[in-house]
Amino acid sequence: MLDDGTGRVVLVFVGRERVPGIEVGARCRIQGTAWVQQGQLTIWNPNYELIEGRRDRER
Repeated sequence: MLDDGTGRVVLVFVGRERVPGIEVGARCRIQGTAWVQQGQLTIWNPNYELIEGRRDRER
């Protein structure tokens, strides 16, 4: 689940249980086609870029 404070989107990485670098507090940019699945905005296999610094450390 990615939440930028204005909304949430579910990120689905098919075939992966974990994605290195993507964890609570991580900052990233994602790109992909979003659609509604089971009432939630969802992106399957998004392209992503990790951004330096963690949001919880900047507060």
